[in-house]
Amino acid sequence: MSKTQDISSDKIHEITFCTECSGAIPAKAMTCLHCGAKQNRGEKIVRIVFCEQCGGDYPAQAHACFHCGHVNPRSRYLGGQISA
Repeated sequence: MSKTQDISSDKIHEITFCTECSGAIPAKAMTCLHCGAKQNRGEKIVRIVFCEQCGGDYPAQAHACFHCGHVNPRSRYLGGQISA
């Protein structure tokens, strides 16, 4: 197995944004952790990961961390899923 196949999906987190204050909250939150506003379930869900090098968050489908440039081990380019 390659390194990209060994990585579990437990490091991927689903978030959404509060309809009132736009703060980032867990996708399943019923109320905002920042302002307490009740949430609608129709908001767009974003999947994020936390960088193994700097700890910053970035979209799970990104090829590298936006903060430090560390390569995302889940990148499609590393798994050979894209052909030339």
